[in-house]
Amino acid sequence: MQSKVRKRNRLAEEHLWLATSIANQISETLPVHVDFDDLRQAGLLGLLDAADRYSPDRGVKFSSFAKFRIRGAILDYLRDLDWASRDMRRQQKELASVYNDLANRLQREPDLAELAGELGIDVEKLGQRIKASMLEHGLVSASFRTGGDGDDLPPSDFAAPGATRPDSVASQNELRGFLDKALNTLPERYRRVISLYHFRELTMRQVGDVLGVNESRVSQMHQIALKRMRAVLLEEGIPSAQAF
Repeated sequence: MQSKVRKRNRLAEEHLWLATSIANQISETLPVHVDFDDLRQAGLLGLLDAADRYSPDRGVKFSSFAKFRIRGAILDYLRDLDWASRDMRRQQKELASVYNDLANRLQREPDLAELAGELGIDVEKLGQRIKASMLEHGLVSASFRTGGDGDDLPPSDFAAPGATRPDSVASQNELRGFLDKALNTLPERYRRVISLYHFRELTMRQVGDVLGVNESRVSQMHQIALKRMRAVLLEEGIPSAQAF
């Protein structure tokens, strides 16, 4: 048992740099207020988990195996941050629903007093709720408009894009980076097959017309290209795009 613990600790110690490196890569895709040391700490927990689970019999280098665990632990940490509190999102959803219902009934944009009355709160509290949601979490539009009587009116769209969550931002940016890296390892003609088929959305036959080869050859090149890209992603500790 002690031998196993020592082996795990040695593996982890030898790869501390890997947790730091991955934390740094992810940190570069996030807003500055997300603390790097917290990301690194989450990565270290993922590294220890990888060291516990690793077996040389898998036929995969430890660094490749650990990358996936480290990255997953950091993304899990970012999800747990919950970007905006559940209570704030509940209030924002309630506000958006009441606003839309009231606007439909009145056939115009309601003012703050009308919104507050519908919600059963005073105008000052409503204003604080809207501005806190807007300024702290970006859950509503940053632009308030002023009505004719001088009251601030909320914009008609309150919803925040889910893509602003830090785990989504990090994972999508990372995935794009790794896919670009994998694509750039391919010979030029194979890159063109992937680009024309997946990004330009041409058919296999149309790709063949562009490259001057038959459809069967395009299909063969496509499979070879995907296999090579998959190998590059595996080397980075990514078994598939679904890992993100």
